[in-house]
Amino acid sequence: MKKTFLILALITIWIWGAPVEAQTKRKVVFGVPVTPPNVVHIPPYIAKELGFFTENNIEAEFVTFEGGTQTLRGSVAGGLDITGTSSDPAIIAAARGAGTKVLGTYSHKLSQSMLVQGDIKSCKELKGRKIGIQEVGAFNEVMSRAVMATCGLTPKDVQYVPVSTKGRVPGLLTSQIDTAILHVDQAIVAKKKKPELNILVNLWEPLPKWLYAAYIAPEKEIASNRQLYVDIMVALIKANRFIYNNKTKTVEIATKYTQQDSDAVASTNKWSWVRSKLKKNRATIS
Repeated sequence: MKKTFLILALITIWIWGAPVEAQTKRKVVFGVPVTPPNVVHIPPYIAKELGFFTENNIEAEFVTFEGGTQTLRGSVAGGLDITGTSSDPAIIAAARGAGTKVLGTYSHKLSQSMLVQGDIKSCKELKGRKIGIQEVGAFNEVMSRAVMATCGLTPKDVQYVPVSTKGRVPGLLTSQIDTAILHVDQAIVAKKKKPELNILVNLWEPLPKWLYAAYIAPEKEIASNRQLYVDIMVALIKANRFIYNNKTKTVEIATKYTQQDSDAVASTNKWSWVRSKLKKNRATIS
């Protein structure tokens, strides 16, 4: 009996003391909302590139989508363990009983702007113009609608033109669309290539309390694999802290994955760091 107990104790000590490499990796399928990612979407890539997932015994596989609404649908349909999306569809899905739950955020505040053609000087001048959106209910459509609401316009007053996240800047440059909701790096590139473009509104000004983004996961998976999700969020929080404390390396990694010009990425990183008051990302799993 004593011998058996001793063997079990030694096995337990060996399992807990074994290096991460010697343990079976837990595979996680991660839904990423944009391909290629913008700088704001880079934390999971940082976590993977620098081994923060590996440190927590996680093997992360990224599945890319064209927008947060599509990643949300992928999460609801199954097959994704965790997903990045804008908060609005995530909140709507939870309210409708989709079985998903918000775990944390990769960008708590809005950092996007509405860029418009040079002849548009005010919100009311959006009437009759071509508004670039992904689809109704997606982040850029919701934000465009919020801007229009400030001057009494509705979607009936404009023309919606479907355009992908990657296609927003080219759409503005070629005048396929008259407006687009752009991330910081997209806005920098667009203004550089077409200086006459105007920033009609910075979204954080009329919507200072709007939660921009969220990590979501199926409630059933969280309930049955709680520790896995704790470890995922540990890796992601570590990535966020790295971004704030290691700007040069962050720009290097972000340039690699976003496929953007390194100067644009560096400017984005500097702008976001100066503006944001978030020093430590927080997550709650209950």
